Amino acid sequence: MSAGSAAADERPTIVDAQVYVSGGRIVCDVRCDGLLSERIAGTVKSGLPAVIELLYSVEAHGGKVVSKGIHSYELLYDVWDDIYSIRSGDSTVIFEDFDAMGRSIERLQRVPIVSVEAADTLREYSVSLTVAVHPLRGSETQRVEGLVSDAVGARSHDSWREQVLNINDLISRFFSRDKGTSNRSDVYRTQYFSPRSLPGAGGSSGGGSGGGGSSGLAVIIVAFEVR
Repeated sequence: MSAGSAAADERPTIVDAQVYVSGGRIVCDVRCDGLLSERIAGTVKSGLPAVIELLYSVEAHGGKVVSKGIHSYELLYDVWDDIYSIRSGDSTVIFEDFDAMGRSIERLQRVPIVSVEAADTLREYSVSLTVAVHPLRGSETQRVEGLVSDAVGARSHDSWREQVLNINDLISRFFSRDKGTSNRSDVYRTQYFSPRSLPGAGGSSGGGSGGGGSSGLAVIIVAFEVR
């Protein structure tokens, strides 16, 4: 199914997550489905933004959370220049059409979740993930940008959720229940793993599905992290 042909009532779903080591961090490739419903597609194609958030929590065997945070992606369409793009932090990636953008956002690569140094290599960990989709209408966008502008002095392109919500409470609330909603996926949990046994550990450069030819979006900026 192409990105633009998802059913109107399709819910976001995390299909798979592969964990490995890259650049001194434990990262994961996340494969999603159902992010771009007809409603979201219509929002973006009209020139209004939509926001996709990937929430993560890294839990040690026994229940201790060692890292959690949000990666936020803004889906944009410039109706004048006919350009689709995804913005995350200070990074912007441009795509030739809506379907290309859709394929990329549903195949996130090298999503950083915790540094190798912060993880005890003798312990085992599991990563919990959930993805949420937020269509922003014109009035909502103005209200959000106004709140952010007041909070950070006209830096309206900073992540609005970072500025106007208590991130720690938000993440804890999402992971307190497994079932999702119409705009948020169920919680996906990886199997427990030892950092030293992950692909890419020990200085090798392999790991993950982010090799050549993939159309996924490589994450460069950590949107927000709470320890």
